[in-house]
Amino acid sequence: MAEEIYASRFWKKNWDSDVHDIDPKEFDTTYVKGIERTFKEVPDKVALAFQGLEVTYGQLDKYANSLANALIDHGFKKGDVVAVNLPNIPEYVIALVGILRAGCILSGVSPLMSEIQMQYQINDLGEGGKNVALITLDAIFAGRLVKIASKCPQLKLVLTTSVIGIFPKEQQEKIKAVQEIPSGEVTPLEGKTVLDIHDDVFAKYPTDPPNVEISPDNIAFIQYTGGTTGPPKGAMISHRNTISNIMSIRSWLNWEWGVGTALSGFPFFHIAGLTVCESFIYLGWTQCLVPD
Repeated sequence: MAEEIYASRFWKKNWDSDVHDIDPKEFDTTYVKGIERTFKEVPDKVALAFQGLEVTYGQLDKYANSLANALIDHGFKKGDVVAVNLPNIPEYVIALVGILRAGCILSGVSPLMSEIQMQYQINDLGEGGKNVALITLDAIFAGRLVKIASKCPQLKLVLTTSVIGIFPKEQQEKIKAVQEIPSGEVTPLEGKTVLDIHDDVFAKYPTDPPNVEISPDNIAFIQYTGGTTGPPKGAMISHRNTISNIMSIRSWLNWEWGVGTALSGFPFFHIAGLTVCESFIYLGWTQCLVPD
């Protein structure tokens, strides 16, 4: 009876002829499990292209594992939250994979937010006693975070980078010589651990995958509404939800595994941009990142 009712739904009349229902059993997995194929089968393929720099899936895999191990080492456990306050740079994609591998929840924080808006989201994420970490730019750290850090009691860990932090040090100096790069001084914060994500995490923590058991119904993301009709509210998205969304998009658009190159221009802190980013990793595509 239920199948007959569903078959009569009006939206199915508008489906393309080659689009069919997906067996819900295929959603019974996690995003972490779903992207394993990419890292196993195409480790030498370019995962991210950014301003002339290329990061392979093998490199992305190691960076993400180092981040996951660092989070666990600093007391973050399944269900804790990492807020990612970055534009579309490679560290955002690394954070996406690493945070979920640690069993934590990712929450995108727009780099355009004021310090008051940042404070609201960080504190809202920490409701109920959850530990909160923040990955942010050095410029945002100096310009905004230092003003609110003391008012964010659940914020335990801050990881910083710069817009060009992924580049080798000598190349960073060359870039700065010909182009103005936003930057800011990173200083200690009382009661919080502050680390440079490249020098203190990627360079020091193991690249082996952490052993964290994650289920399809665990929360993967908390993405916030715009707040046009009241305070922004965090929408919880499970691993099962994420896989369902990706597989539906792939089916509808006939995207093939491993054959695409994509221009990722939508901001990743927005759910649309994040979904696109998740999909391309799942499909083993190359993403050309456009800083938003």
